[in-house]
Amino acid sequence: MIRTILTLGLVVAFAACSDGTTPDLLAPDDAAFAKNNVVASATGSGHATFDDAWRTFSFNVRTRLDGSVDGRYQLHNRVVEGHFQAGHLTCMSVVGSTAWVAGTIDRSYDPDHVGRYVRFIVVDNGEGDAVDQISWMYPSTNPGADLEFCANMYTAPLHEVEAGNIQVRGADVIGGL
Repeated sequence: MIRTILTLGLVVAFAACSDGTTPDLLAPDDAAFAKNNVVASATGSGHATFDDAWRTFSFNVRTRLDGSVDGRYQLHNRVVEGHFQAGHLTCMSVVGSTAWVAGTIDRSYDPDHVGRYVRFIVVDNGEGDAVDQISWMYPSTNPGADLEFCANMYTAPLHEVEAGNIQVRGADVIGGL
């Protein structure tokens, strides 16, 4: 009930602009994004084989109207006991159904990896029988490697997601930071 009243209040406030203008709104199909000022997002989880190792991954990242990016990721190597890494995501570029994503490693099986940058590409090939793709999560110690990767949209070998799903949504965004 409170949410309905709040929503109605916002609609009335937008409709009653004192200068008679209407606010610049996103297209109707972007209504879910508009609520949080999100212009693009990528989410996914699943399994893929990298270098003959069964890996489990999950991630979510979004770019807002102001260009800010937030998100998290994790990766587990199911062949090597205890091999994992996780961190926060700091940038994303989206073109069509492909997202270039990067961030910083916060936790790792190897303490030397903490603070390094991680970079990867995901491709949403649709629903149903379509097979999504993900690249290896490339680490780097170079300062700014995350932002450079998103801005330049480098290529990398892609692997099929053997079980799971990736979704890339929203407007094309280049180098959101």
